[in-house]
Amino acid sequence: MMYPFCKYADETLVTFSNIIKNENGEEVLYVHFERPMETT
Repeated sequence: MMYPFCKYADETLVTFSNIIKNENGEEVLYVHFERPMETT
């Protein structure tokens, strides 16, 4: 699940995940940067 972190003036949205363990047993956190696309 992704959670909103912040939204910038140019509509870029930053989201982050829960801390999870990957296949190597390391704890990781995913961060996504999303920007809306213009449609014509």
